[in-house]
Amino acid sequence: MPQLAPLNWLVSFFLIITFALSLASIFWWRQNLVFPTLQNTRPTTAPNKTWPW
Repeated sequence: MPQLAPLNWLVSFFLIITFALSLASIFWWRQNLVFPTLQNTRPTTAPNKTWPW
């Protein structure tokens, strides 16, 4: 069935794009939880400023 080859390429391409976007959104969400603003990037010794992972 050679006519299904472009469909398989499209499905795999969209799966890879969706997986990459989900990983990027999860990483950005964790970074946004730790640093809500760009100015608040200095490390603190407060116990509630720990990394969520």
